[in-house]
Order: sequence, then structure tokens, then C-alpha cells
Amino acid sequence: MAGNRTSPTDWPTHELDSQTEEWNREIERLRNQSHEKMAEAQDPQTRQRIEEEFAREIQQRQDNIRKAREQAEAGQSSGNGKSEERK
Repeated sequence: MAGNRTSPTDWPTHELDSQTEEWNREIERLRNQSHEKMAEAQDPQTRQRIEEEFAREIQQRQDNIRKAREQAEAGQSSGNGKSEERK
């Protein structure tokens, strides 16, 4: 995915917020595409397949947001906003 960072704990808060907004826009775009594709589908099986594919894509992005937020919060609670797991 374009714009991925190696570790969200390295992101300034405003940059993480910006990335979250980008992911949310992408989720909305995927939802719109799924509605369009399902409207074009001729049979229930195709609609079901389309719905499942888009649901997986949307869930992946929602997971990215959740994980990034959790990692950022964990990094901030360490006192320096950086990952403590660096070697």
C-alpha cells in the first residue's frame, strides 16, 4: 500500500491523523465501488462474491488504522514516542 511507514510509533501525531484520514477515504471509496459493482452484477452469487471481496479489503484497512493507533499509543506511553524494540 502506498504511503506505508515502517512503524507508526515513529509518526508524529498529526501525520498519523493524516494517514488515518487517507485510510478512511480509501475505505469510503471501496464501499462506493462495492455498491457500484454489486448493482452491475447479474446474479446473487456474483453479488455475494463482490461483497465478500470488498468486505475483506475494508476490514484490512480498518485493521491497519486500529494497529497503527495502538502502536502509536504504546510508543507514546514509553515516554519518547519511539519504539522501544529497536535493536
